[in-house]
Amino acid sequence: MQRVKMHRVVKHGQYINTRTHILMYNILVLGDNAVGKTSFIHQLIHRTFLQNPRATVGIDFATLHQGGLSWHIWECEGHAIVNMLPAHKFNHIFILYNQTSHNSYKHWLDATKHIICTKTILLSKQDMFDDVTCVSNLHPEHIRTSAADGRGIEQCMQILTNMYNASRAPTNRY
Repeated sequence: MQRVKMHRVVKHGQYINTRTHILMYNILVLGDNAVGKTSFIHQLIHRTFLQNPRATVGIDFATLHQGGLSWHIWECEGHAIVNMLPAHKFNHIFILYNQTSHNSYKHWLDATKHIICTKTILLSKQDMFDDVTCVSNLHPEHIRTSAADGRGIEQCMQILTNMYNASRAPTNRY
């Protein structure tokens, strides 16, 4: 993992390293225990399945670098830790849940209501539940994912890329 010292704040939750001019975003990944957060992050960064993930205790951190952009990806274990996080730090939140606890994402939405940013709901472990019918209208940004086979990872990367493109859009200031 590469650590980059931040030199100045550019915008809400975005930082720039003035030596390398890499724009960085902070992403938070949440969900119940054993829902696949660590495997999802590993698949997002390395495009491979993590065979034997360790349980996250507290907060874990990883960095995704792609095309001059960096995303700092934070993984949290437990609602108590989420409540201690600074609300202004994050640009996006991915909330994972699986078929066996289909309403758990609602608790995480409630736990993150103090964090003002976009949120995406991810139904994880879809490689295990292909034959199970899922209610598709649970949330407008609901994405079916699988860290085992990479399903939904490109859609998640597109969300992160769109976030960058939206931040670069010209704004009218009068």
